[in-house]
Amino acid sequence: MKFRVSAVPRLLRACVLAGGASRRMGSDKALLPHPRGGTWLDNTVALAMALELPVLVLSGHASHQEYLASRSPQLRVLSEPWPPAGPLQAFAAVFSARSDEAWLVLPIDLPCLTSPALDTLLAAWREQEHAALVAHDGERQQPLLGIYPGMACSHAALERQLGRGCHRWHDWLHQIPHRSFFLPPELLLNANHSADLAALTDGEF
Repeated sequence: MKFRVSAVPRLLRACVLAGGASRRMGSDKALLPHPRGGTWLDNTVALAMALELPVLVLSGHASHQEYLASRSPQLRVLSEPWPPAGPLQAFAAVFSARSDEAWLVLPIDLPCLTSPALDTLLAAWREQEHAALVAHDGERQQPLLGIYPGMACSHAALERQLGRGCHRWHDWLHQIPHRSFFLPPELLLNANHSADLAALTDGEF
């Protein structure tokens, strides 16, 4: 399948996914204390802002909006419906067919992620801006960390899939132009359960 490559410079913005219900963790992951200080939400927002990007936080938690109020003019919080219907449904609120924009997507539950890792991801995407670039830990893709350029075919595929009631991000990914980018698995530690928090004490922050 061939895709039209846009020559228009893309405006890159960051989208922080913070709207999960955190059922498996048992408490709001976004507001857990982070080993670097602050919360997991603070840490993820700081990583995005270090790239000097406009940052949008997607969340249905009123507590997140209050927590982030007046933090920075670069930062906006967009409310999503409650209860949450999954990250892909949330991302659909901002993703468009516009060929002059792209989104760096960051989930709040990758507490070991670092600025240098995002720098390398961004540099690799700039080499082929027409295709999405998603993180890969050597065993599987981690598509909630990636850069997604606006594109008519990608937007149409997203709308069709959600219209069928399918909210799996991987299913959408297989329908759009994308590449994988390896990042060390220790940086992509996905913390979903309270037992996962113990693994963070072994990391270097």
